[in-house]
Amino acid sequence: MLFYFDESGDFAFAPRRYDVYAQAAVIIPDSRSVEVDRFVQSERRGQGCDELHAVALADVDLVELCEGIAGLAIQLCLHLTDTNLIKREYIPAERRAQAAAFERSIAKCRTDQPDEHLLAALHACAGRARHRTRMADGEFVQMHFLPEIVREAFQRALWIYQDPLWASDWTDFTFVFDGKLPGKLARSEKYLRDTLLDMLATGTRGHRFSRSDRWGPEHPYVRRFSETRRLVLERVFEHGQRFEDSRAHAGLQLADIVAHVGRRAVLEPDNPTLQRAYDALRPRMRNEKGACFLLNRFAGSGDDPHTLVPYVALFSPKRGSFELGPAWPLHQWPLTAPADHDEPGA
Repeated sequence: MLFYFDESGDFAFAPRRYDVYAQAAVIIPDSRSVEVDRFVQSERRGQGCDELHAVALADVDLVELCEGIAGLAIQLCLHLTDTNLIKREYIPAERRAQAAAFERSIAKCRTDQPDEHLLAALHACAGRARHRTRMADGEFVQMHFLPEIVREAFQRALWIYQDPLWASDWTDFTFVFDGKLPGKLARSEKYLRDTLLDMLATGTRGHRFSRSDRWGPEHPYVRRFSETRRLVLERVFEHGQRFEDSRAHAGLQLADIVAHVGRRAVLEPDNPTLQRAYDALRPRMRNEKGACFLLNRFAGSGDDPHTLVPYVALFSPKRGSFELGPAWPLHQWPLTAPADHDEPGA
């Protein structure tokens, strides 16, 4: 199973300017990767370019492209936030809280099982979380929420691809992120590399990974990755996290399209062409509660219900089928799939 991640927007949180930021995931079963590669190659030939890059495409071309994406046997995840849901004055407190959490882990590590390599990584993460000079606010926000879309993408795959015909796609996992620098990791990517598994194992939403109750002990996923009701994350991520050039990966180019269209759909509600592109993607973005995206915020920020208004028309798989209610969830992953559960463990 292949997972690709990209974002749209600069995450600058500039003062006195409303902006929206998007993170997207594309999930591709290995058995369909050739089909996806051929689709992207055909689209590139049609556009006369060597890479599909959303900002370079006309809106009418985005519509056609999104309609083609919707016809593929893939899944899409979209996470959104904005400068109302996360105000820049809330970021320092969140950074201090995250740094303090790392410092508690350092103390525990020293007591329980001193490991110089692990201690050095934890010290580096604490420093990056605490100091803007080591990781900018926008990078911190991106990396703070990336584990949540990784979590959702993995759960979505478990939910969608549970039929026996997909069994061979559960033998291995590849996680690819759009690399920020050629040939080396950016500071924020090092932070994600060193924190992702712990974040998945100790997520703030109390999430357990739900899988099909029809999968017996010989199913590849159960046999290789699920150990006595515990998902072994080291095996899931045995190939690590790859930060690579989007030109080399059709999945990254599709993730760029999804993030771009999702962000602009919020910013440009009166652009009918762009809205058609978003509408085409809705069926592939729908999760098991019928939501097309998840909104991210920090605790205590974005509580004003008026901040949700730009998202109402985009929330459901079908335009016009949802109205804003008094308890619409901001920061939630649905946990309703009738299935067995694996506790994530690092």
